[in-house]
Amino acid sequence: MNMKCLLVFTTLFMFMAYPDMAGASGGDNTVKVVEGGNTPLRAVKEYRIRVDGIACSYCAYGIEKKFRNISGVKFINIDFKKGIVSICTLDNVDFDEDFLEKTFKSAGFTYRSKEVVEQCTMPKK
Repeated sequence: MNMKCLLVFTTLFMFMAYPDMAGASGGDNTVKVVEGGNTPLRAVKEYRIRVDGIACSYCAYGIEKKFRNISGVKFINIDFKKGIVSICTLDNVDFDEDFLEKTFKSAGFTYRSKEVVEQCTMPKK
């Protein structure tokens, strides 16, 4: 199988397996993960993190995997066009600069800055 066929196959797989991430559900260039389905979001703090190198849904998925299993992380929104990763957490979660730099570097991205907001902004449904 040549590289072009492999690329086409991989792209088609992403659209079929992850239609929301591939932009097929509205094209807003964001990935959203909400814990617990219809349960109310109890997050009280939002990290807005600037990251360089997020180019596509597949990149965003790699970042989402790094954060989704951290206890206290309730919501993740990744806007790869703006390079902003928004993570809503419970109040007891603290992402320091060193942790964020190492985490994004291990995923292949460059951490730039973070802003912490004391109230999580809910996504519109």
